[in-house]
Amino acid sequence: MNSELSIPTEIEGEYDYVRDGDVILIVTANHSYQFVVSDSESRRGLLTGGTLGEGQFNATTSSSLQEGFGVRFDLGLPGSCCRMVTSDVIELVCVRQGESATKEIIKFPASASAMEGPCNGI
Repeated sequence: MNSELSIPTEIEGEYDYVRDGDVILIVTANHSYQFVVSDSESRRGLLTGGTLGEGQFNATTSSSLQEGFGVRFDLGLPGSCCRMVTSDVIELVCVRQGESATKEIIKFPASASAMEGPCNGI
């Protein structure tokens, strides 16, 4: 992937961007999750932690990551997946090689095709 930044992330009125390979730590009141971004444009990555236990799941998020709100993830492949929603996020940390930054909101671009297909809730 090129070095262009691809997903806008707003931090205190300034913009930064999430890249493929970034790790987003999602902390809720009861759990913490780790989302390793593999395809930033499609909002896909590997999700671990929290209510998932020790499992690692291919996941796509269809919602923005923002403190004070739950994050919706679809686990598995389109057409054959389960939906999971975290409790409200209390902290987001984006870790890039050699760096880390606490963020209040991570916005993903709208993508109608990314979340098409039935998913079952968990």
